[in-house]
Amino acid sequence: MSDRLYTLRCGQGYFETGLDSGGQVLLGNTVREIVAHRFDMEGRFLGLERSRMDVDPPRLPGTTIYRTDGEYHRAVEAEMAAYKERIGFRPADIRVRAFESEEACIAELPGEYERYLESPDEVDPGEGEELVRAIAAWRAEGRFVLDWCVDYWISADGEVLAHG
Repeated sequence: MSDRLYTLRCGQGYFETGLDSGGQVLLGNTVREIVAHRFDMEGRFLGLERSRMDVDPPRLPGTTIYRTDGEYHRAVEAEMAAYKERIGFRPADIRVRAFESEEACIAELPGEYERYLESPDEVDPGEGEELVRAIAAWRAEGRFVLDWCVDYWISADGEVLAHG
């Protein structure tokens, strides 16, 4: 992995970034857990920490699909606030090196671009030329991908440009 530092900006509403007493934190949640990716101040990935939330989202009748209504979201917000207070979390932009955990990773390029570079003969020439231009622009602008449940396309200065 490269020594490049990737900026993740706080306050965008997709995930939370900040500092605690031990370094930098990329914070989010699953249905039942708080997930904290921890990094030192030089951006090196230290590990993934999971903290079980005391929430029990109801399921849609006759399914295994959770119903995450307003009450559930308020309970999650309370759990997140308590967790952040416990670790001394302070919102801030963070700068991290490429990493990979069982929950998330940073990639230089979106999957479509990676697939093209691995197998350029599998697309028609016109599409290939378009992809070459798109990849060159992506790299020139310093963009990257945070893959965490969905792909977040992120600018060099840490702004989420697209997700899905």
